[in-house]
Amino acid sequence: MRLGLLILILFCQFTLVAQRHFIENVGQHPSQVHHTVTVEGGAMFLENDRFTFNLIDRSLYLERHATPAMTNGEHIEIMGFAYQQHFLGANDAVKITGRDIQPTTYNYFQGQDK
Repeated sequence: MRLGLLILILFCQFTLVAQRHFIENVGQHPSQVHHTVTVEGGAMFLENDRFTFNLIDRSLYLERHATPAMTNGEHIEIMGFAYQQHFLGANDAVKITGRDIQPTTYNYFQGQDK
């Protein structure tokens, strides 16, 4: 567990270089997620007893995003992976709250409309 925590701290130290904003989950993610933050190459999701990193190959994503005409309607695969750090024996009754709340608004599309 100590090695996992050390890796997490080092990862956060190098990827959270700029000040990041933790976004409270108000229905845009599954209910077990309390907050999310954008990190280099993906996102980190915070839950009561774990962190989950969802990372993608940004070089291919940015290349395809910049030139959507390249796809010609074909299915594009982007390499990625998820890493989860589960804290065994963590307090299930922990209350996660935000502080230093920023005056920012985020908008999300929800549902099956296309």
